[in-house]
Amino acid sequence: MGQNDHGGDSPDSGITNSPQSSPQQFAGGSQPNYPSQLIGNLKPMNPPPLELRQPKNSAKSWIIGCSIAAGVVICLCALTSFALFRAVYDPIEREVDGKAAIQNFCRAIQIQDYVLAYNTLSRAARGRMGTVNQFMTQMAMLDQSQGSVTSCGIDLDTLRATATHSDGKRMDVQVYVSRGNNTSNSPNWNGTAVMLALVFENNVWKVDAAEPTNTLF
Repeated sequence: MGQNDHGGDSPDSGITNSPQSSPQQFAGGSQPNYPSQLIGNLKPMNPPPLELRQPKNSAKSWIIGCSIAAGVVICLCALTSFALFRAVYDPIEREVDGKAAIQNFCRAIQIQDYVLAYNTLSRAARGRMGTVNQFMTQMAMLDQSQGSVTSCGIDLDTLRATATHSDGKRMDVQVYVSRGNNTSNSPNWNGTAVMLALVFENNVWKVDAAEPTNTLF
């Protein structure tokens, strides 16, 4: 018997042939077979929602913008309040100051203090009247021809109206002047109507002119 002759005692003789996997089962084109029930239970996976985060610079710009807008609104409110205050206060101030200027002038004329009366006149009026001595001479002549001034009353309605509509530089106020020689039996007679012009000069209201002339001065 030869060395390689094992006969029926060969080690391979007891091994049964087991089925071998076919190479075609793992071919690249084939798909694995999954049970249909497992496939039906699979749910599609939704991607997580994207969180949009506002950039920090955008938030900072929004705060700055709101601050600027608030500042503008506050400034506008302040300017509006100031304008309303001036619109209400200015006419009242003009009325009070104008009344005081006329009263000072009339009082000086009535007590025949013509130096004081001269100082209440505007520069233009003093230029027309001349020196204080010339003004005193003119007033003395009026007192002699027409009588001295006995009353000088302000028409408050015209004062209020002109103060309301004045440009702040000029006001025309009506006054009623009575002199010693001007008499009337009418109880409604208040004197001769004179339109007195005031001008705003050096932050003070001054008497500038009177129409008709040679009635008050």
